[in-house]
Amino acid sequence: MPFTSGKFTRSAVGAGAAAVALLGAGGAAFAQGGAPAAPSPDQAQHQTAHPDKHDKHGKAGKHGKHRKHHPLAGVQHGEFTKTTKQGERTFDIQRGTVVSADPAAVTVRSKDGFTATYAVDQSTKVHKQHRKAPITEVRPGDRVGVRAVKDGARAVAHQVHDSGAPQPKQQPGQ
Repeated sequence: MPFTSGKFTRSAVGAGAAAVALLGAGGAAFAQGGAPAAPSPDQAQHQTAHPDKHDKHGKAGKHGKHRKHHPLAGVQHGEFTKTTKQGERTFDIQRGTVVSADPAAVTVRSKDGFTATYAVDQSTKVHKQHRKAPITEVRPGDRVGVRAVKDGARAVAHQVHDSGAPQPKQQPGQ
């Protein structure tokens, strides 16, 4: 088959785009601490042996072990640079527990002890338990995810996602 064939070129371009996307996701995981692990044979068998744990669309349920993980799943904090309409912008991301919050700033501590304070302004979008909320509803002890835009040493919270305070775990037999 000649390389100038339109059908071959389209499929080669599609395969190339898929390879670039796959390598990009793998590169992000590698940058966060090594290459992504392949599923064990037990995991692969478990995925096919329990089809009843999927919804009517074949996807794993809310707490299913079969759903694909987001590339940033498990990330506690980090920084990345992205090309936007405004040019190159640097962002901070952090997941953790609120240490303090007021209309001017929110301070968050991650599980590893990393603590950062983010300025809050009129452009900050706050969501508490899946609904829009004012920053005044964010309380110490709440679990949050923050995405902030960096401007020099200052970081302004762009988004604050508050899932509320952790629920106490019930003891067996209660």
